[in-house]
Amino acid sequence: MTAEATLTRRDRVRQATIEEMREVARRLLVEQGESAVTLRAVAREMGMTAPALYRYVDSHEDLLVGVAMLCNDEVVAAMEQAREDEPTHDPARRIMAVTRAFRRWALAHRAEFALVFASPTMSKRCHDPGLEAAGKRFGWVFGSLFLDLVRTGEARVWDDAHVDPAFTCEQSDLLLALKDQLSLGARWQFVNYWTRIYGTVSVELFGHLSWALDDSDAVFEHMLRGIATDMGMADRYVRP
Repeated sequence: MTAEATLTRRDRVRQATIEEMREVARRLLVEQGESAVTLRAVAREMGMTAPALYRYVDSHEDLLVGVAMLCNDEVVAAMEQAREDEPTHDPARRIMAVTRAFRRWALAHRAEFALVFASPTMSKRCHDPGLEAAGKRFGWVFGSLFLDLVRTGEARVWDDAHVDPAFTCEQSDLLLALKDQLSLGARWQFVNYWTRIYGTVSVELFGHLSWALDDSDAVFEHMLRGIATDMGMADRYVRP
């Protein structure tokens, strides 16, 4: 028996209402921006009163957290699908496909990307259990493939001696999960690669390359090729 089958009718109605609230809030986010996502606006769209929504969320921030979790699950699904479309024995192809899928989702969902990855509200709530779990699911798509590259010997790993002294706080679930499986240098390398991926996509998405380029594909692919070269896999890079 599935978990959904064991829910009472009241529980199912509650769950459906929460899902509808998140979908309505997401639509407002996309159409009008984060400032338009208020409990009053969501209630109006649903034919409810704003006070009635407090039976389902504790605050406006809780509503945004729910939307962020919804969007996180969506980008993770897109990345996992891209991964599964590549051969299981080829982590290099898989991690490049996942990275490109992340960028495609971001460019197709700019408002949602901004909420999940660049919102002060989400930064403030980063230790929310739901958001932490969502972040770990997202990070592990990259982390598990990087781990595969190291395990198979395909990736050239950075030496521990080159780790920046600032890299002393590894309290995230993702880094703690990698700690027993990757050297300090490899973990620092992973953080650097993610910074390059996130930074390149963010600069592109927020329009900070429009002064120089009409099509920023080349910048993204140059970044991805640079990571492949740094890992000793220049010959594995294939432009799509």
